[in-house]
Formats: sequence, structure tokens, C-alpha cells
Amino acid sequence: MTRTLYVKLLDFFRREQILVVVVMFLLTSTGRMGWANDVSTSLVGHWDFDDGTGKDLSGNGYDAVLEGGTIYSLGEGHACVRFMPDADPMRIPASEDSPLAISRGTICFWLNTVTGRNTLVKYDNKAVEINAYRGDFQVRFGGEDDFRYWDLILDYDWPNYDMREWAFYGHPKASVDDSVWHLFAVAYDDQNRRIIGWRDGELISVVDLSTVETEPLRRQGLTEISTGEGFIGFMDDLRIYNRVLTDADIRKIHNSTKSVYADRRDTIPTDTKVETYMYRKEDHTLYSTWLQYNTPSERLGESLFKSIVAEGSNSTVRTAAAELTYAVKSMFDFTSSVKTRVVSGPKVILGTAKT
Repeated sequence: MTRTLYVKLLDFFRREQILVVVVMFLLTSTGRMGWANDVSTSLVGHWDFDDGTGKDLSGNGYDAVLEGGTIYSLGEGHACVRFMPDADPMRIPASEDSPLAISRGTICFWLNTVTGRNTLVKYDNKAVEINAYRGDFQVRFGGEDDFRYWDLILDYDWPNYDMREWAFYGHPKASVDDSVWHLFAVAYDDQNRRIIGWRDGELISVVDLSTVETEPLRRQGLTEISTGEGFIGFMDDLRIYNRVLTDADIRKIHNSTKSVYADRRDTIPTDTKVETYMYRKEDHTLYSTWLQYNTPSERLGESLFKSIVAEGSNSTVRTAAAELTYAVKSMFDFTSSVKTRVVSGPKVILGTAKT
């Protein structure tokens, strides 16, 4: 009797354990499938080049025309597209009625480049332009009417912007020109009035547009999406989503693809010279003209710019302080002392409205 009861209990426990395992598996799988389905249904364009072509894997049929881009093997069935110096850009035919003409959403891709100034991805109707500017990740957006997040300050409320008017230029996490593979992603969110940037699954910054009248991205006039003229480097796994992805979504994309690029050192020999801004002849001419009407004492420059105070930790302020220090050195031939707190005596103070 006791043995029979034991066997029955053991069988019951085994059945229940199996049932629990099955239920847990189904719940876990459902969660994963839910995330996968949610992300995949918003994926309107996807190009990974693994089959040696520019085939659109989203199923929408917008295959990329490689033009000057060539397929470059990453090993074990993986490949990317490579752009050598003077290569023609890759082009993706599109239209204003196509799913690629997004009103808001996320664009991400793996990138490896060494040149500091390139257009990486752009819509020909100026709705989206993703750049490498002075070695940093930078984005621009154009709305369907008046909104422009471009090369002009949006309005006089500029101190509220984290990265000037050019996100995400100047941020320490935004570097692109180190010949290392990085996953870059950017989301434009007109509904919540923000622009979000990521590198390697981690947040770069969120640009607050709460004081600006944002708009859906421009759709009218779109005929193609392309890489920029003169882009030199490697690009892979280009994705366009018609919704704003979350931090968790970007981390999952990064974690699921990073093994392909880990520890790789793919480089392209180039004669391109790194250019830094130097004061030109016309700058000195204007300065000399100003001096004729504003004759300073011999040491005015050194007295005025002896101390530069960069208040707070805002990266734009710190970048401005570095650029001003360089300008003072170029024009007056002495080096200013950069402080983080106000000091006595002549000084130039840089800060935001809050500081």
C-alpha cells in the first residue's frame, strides 16, 4: 500500500514538474516571441549583405543598389559592404508612399570608419541625414512643414539643448573614427519631442525638444536613401524601423549581433588627410580691420582671455571652451587658463542659462 502510494505520488510529481517546465517554457518563449514580433513588424527595411547582395530582408522589396560598394567577407557566412576612396554611394530606391518614408522611427547600423567627416545615411528629401562630423556621430532631421533640426539653432532657447543644434556632436560616447566596429542607432520621436542616440547598445544622449514644435518627418519628395558621397569605410546590418525603439530593444539588437564584429581590425588605406580648422587669411583681415577702429593696449588679449571659466559639466560648454582656447592661442599667441569655477580678475565665463 505504501509503495503503491509512493509510486503514484512520484508519477504525479513528475507529471506536474513536466507541466511546470512546459508552462515556464511557453511563458518565456511567448515573451521572446512577443518582443521579436513587436520589433519585426515595425522593421520596414533591413540589409545585412550576408548573401553577397543588397537584398532587403524586411520583405518589402527595396533592394539596395551597391554601386561603388563592394561585398566584404566577415567570415562564417557573414559579410558587409565596403566603400573605398572615391567609390560611388550605395542607393536604395524608395518613394514617399513606401514604408521607408517614416514619420518617426529608428535607424541603426554597424559602422567602421576612420575618416572624421562623412555623410553616412541620408534621405534625398532631407528628412534624415546621419553624419560623421569631426569624428563624432551627428544627426539631422527635417519635418513635413517648418521643423528643421539642421545646421541652425532651433530658437533662442538653445541652452536647453545638450549637444548644440547638432546631436550628438561633442559627446564622449559619440566617437566614430577609430577604425573599430560600433553599432550606432538614432530615433526621432516627434510625439514625445526628443531625439535619442545610442552606441554599442548604450545611450549616448537624449536631446530634449520639449520647447520646440516638432513635426512628423517629411515624406514628400523621397526617391532614394543612400550613403554619402565620399564615405570611406564599412557598413553592415542597416535597419530602418517605423517606431521608436527602447533602450532594451537596442541592447538586444547589439547583443544578438556583436559577436560578428568582436576583435576585428578591418581597415581601409586612405590618403585622406584629417583637417582641423585654422584661422584663414580673411579671418585675420577682418580682425585687422577691427583693430583699426578699436586700438587695444598691447596686452589686451592676454588680459581679457587670461581665464576662461567653463561652468558646469555641459559638454557643449566644454567644447566651446576648448575651441576658444585654441582661437586665443592662434590669434594672441598665449594659452588661456581654463577653470570650472569663477575666479577673480579679467575672465570670460561660458555656461548655460541654468549655470
